[in-house]
Formats: sequence, C-alpha cells, structure tokens
Amino acid sequence: MTIAAVLLLGSIATFASDTLIINSSSTGGSESSEMPAIMKPEVRVVNTLEMPWSKSGLAQSELVITRGEYAIWRVEADMLRNIPSCSPVGNSYHYFVYKNGEFLFTVNDCNKETVFDYFSNQQS
Repeated sequence: MTIAAVLLLGSIATFASDTLIINSSSTGGSESSEMPAIMKPEVRVVNTLEMPWSKSGLAQSELVITRGEYAIWRVEADMLRNIPSCSPVGNSYHYFVYKNGEFLFTVNDCNKETVFDYFSNQQS
C-alpha cells in the first residue's frame, strides 16, 4: 500500500514538473532586452504546442504572458524552420501569439510594437 502511494505521488510530481508549472529561473541572455519587464512571468509555464514552423509539428513552448483569450509563447529558435514572414522577433527564441490555445500568428518586426503594446496595456 505504501509503495503504491509513493509511486502515485512520484508520477504526479514528475508530470507536473515536466508539463505544467516550473519555478522561474532568470531568463537572462539577449532576449531580456527585447521584452518589457511586465512580460517576464514569475512562474514559468512550459507546454508542447502545435506550431506551423516547428521542425516536427510540435514545439516545447514557454508562456510569456496572457491577456484574456490571447497568449504569447516563446520557442527556442533551433526548434523551428525558416518562418516565411517579416523577420521574427528574437535571436535565441521566437515569439508566437495563440488565441484560445490555437496558433494565431508570429510576432515579427512588422507587428511587434502593436503586440507588445496590447499585452502591456492593462486596460480592456
């Protein structure tokens, strides 16, 4: 009975740390200068999302910020193919907007100011 309880708790802890919420570590690097402080969450949320530019169709993504039904996720650039649009924002990571969990568009040089203004403006 005790062994079954330990195995159950261990599998739940492993699932939670791999796919749900992981304590934040400093993001640092070249990306930090591109994101306003409001877009650096205290808790790091990681998920595997369907991504049209991913080399495998899915990409491990990190949540940056949400507002209503919209969310910005970032993906390591090495996990992606060439993105056919205006130059995507970021060097090590690229940023994507999802609406209700579905891919909406890539954050790029042509739309980055509008996107970041929307997510940093706290008024509805």
